[in-house]
Amino acid sequence: MTLSITSTVTLNNGLQMPVFGLGTWRSEPGKVKEAVEYALKHGYRHIDAAHCYENQEEVGAGIKASGVPRGDVFVTTKLWNTHLRPDAARELFAQILSDLGLDYVDQLLIHWPCPFAKSAQLHPKGEDGALQLDAGADLGETWRAMEGFVADGRCRSIGVSNCSEEQVKMFAEAGKIKPATNQVEIQPYFNNAALAASCKSQGVHVVAYSPLGNYDPTKDLPSALKDPVITDLAKKYSKSPAQVIIRWHLQNGETVIPKSVTPSRIVENSQVFDFELTADEVAAIDALGARNFRTCNPRYAPGGALVWPNDTTVFDD
Repeated sequence: MTLSITSTVTLNNGLQMPVFGLGTWRSEPGKVKEAVEYALKHGYRHIDAAHCYENQEEVGAGIKASGVPRGDVFVTTKLWNTHLRPDAARELFAQILSDLGLDYVDQLLIHWPCPFAKSAQLHPKGEDGALQLDAGADLGETWRAMEGFVADGRCRSIGVSNCSEEQVKMFAEAGKIKPATNQVEIQPYFNNAALAASCKSQGVHVVAYSPLGNYDPTKDLPSALKDPVITDLAKKYSKSPAQVIIRWHLQNGETVIPKSVTPSRIVENSQVFDFELTADEVAAIDALGARNFRTCNPRYAPGGALVWPNDTTVFDD
């Protein structure tokens, strides 16, 4: 399998998307601009952003400062849950473009299929402290509004995130455009294999977020980075555990977007194209998914329930 930092996948609309990129979720404020600039200057060509990360101005500044032509950078961003009615989505998308300082983005996703009440707050709460949801929102209408962004040239492709097999099918049938991608949690301890296979069978490309597992090292969570299967392979190939995991994602046909604001780590994460795991080694990492530890499962469902109530969860706030 020959891959490079500039390798791309052809999405279902014909658009080429780099299979490796820089994530910006939970990146330290004040360091995102430099991280994006540094990554692009060192070969990255895909930047993943979102309104709720609250750092899109830095992302846009980093893209501009890098000197890399805009047409050579694939920019993904996401609508947030508070703006999932059509008019609100149009309003937020205009703000997103302004924050990024861009005329268009390469991909726009629905971040979560979980509509909240419209608010300037990311997590609007009532007097009782409960998250305020918008039960009347029609996500099919939201999707058709997003198709309008493609039609007017401000967005080159649209997709979803955190969607189940049934939800992906719903969006595919909601309008004229099928979701190009579904961005979901995939990592060795939660490989989301059934959903990934379903998406691929529908022609929907899978993007892996939180690809290394424990996104927050301050929390004592199960970490695949310390798993003997991973560490033994790291020793064999003279690579870091993170590099082994990133390579595993790529060989499984997923786009992977590890985040970092540390220059040395940004470069290290990209140095995964000079070795290849064997089929048995890929299968050994796949088998770690039996632990079924989902690290991101917020309480965005009615009644404060988990989005995925049947999964073992180590993060639910």
